[in-house]
Amino acid sequence: MLQLFKVSDVVEKTGKSKTSVYRKISKLKTELKPHKKTLNGVIYYDEEGLKIIAESFGLSHNVDKGGNQCGNADSKALEMAESMIKLLENQLAEKDKQIAQLIKQNDQSQHLLLNEQKEKQLLLDVKDQYENQTFIDRLFGKKVKLDDL
Repeated sequence: MLQLFKVSDVVEKTGKSKTSVYRKISKLKTELKPHKKTLNGVIYYDEEGLKIIAESFGLSHNVDKGGNQCGNADSKALEMAESMIKLLENQLAEKDKQIAQLIKQNDQSQHLLLNEQKEKQLLLDVKDQYENQTFIDRLFGKKVKLDDL
């Protein structure tokens, strides 16, 4: 289906002022004549006419599926945004890996700390039991064994 654009649409799509668009239209009168339609006193330009006007402003316009115009600058901005999103997604994935590694290291250090606390408590128990032996028991060989604990 042929899509038609009013001058106000051309102004919006190109991002230029109404005056600038009318000046370009008057300069490109012969080129735009086959692309110009007048309905009920309103002037319309088809897609090719819009393309000619946009290119005269130095814009490379493409019509997207929704019928909207995407300028060259818009395309570049969109590409930059998409590449920025990919970069940020990669950084986020890397940060997730780093967080997982830190959590694993934290768990390992907690296990080590728990084992050290158990060993320390065991040594304290042995020391207490040794100190609680009488002098005679210590002298004549009743030894404290770790298995008794």
